[in-house]
Amino acid sequence: ILYRFAKLCGMDTTQAGMAIREYADFDSIPSYAGTAMDWAVNAGVLQGSNNCLMPNESCTRAQIVTFLYRICSGK
Repeated sequence: ILYRFAKLCGMDTTQAGMAIREYADFDSIPSYAGTAMDWAVNAGVLQGSNNCLMPNESCTRAQIVTFLYRICSGK
């Protein structure tokens, strides 16, 4: 959702890199979410926890607020 929002707002979503592959649970990221997760990590929106991205876990309200803050403030 955040990736699509960023594209809709005209934000640069072409950021790419290998940082996402450094997370221990990289292999559990669904193929359809790879591009968006890659962008979120490289843009600093998603930082993970304990070297894991936890792509199959639910997010808390606090985590969602943090993601929104990071995407809207460019942090």
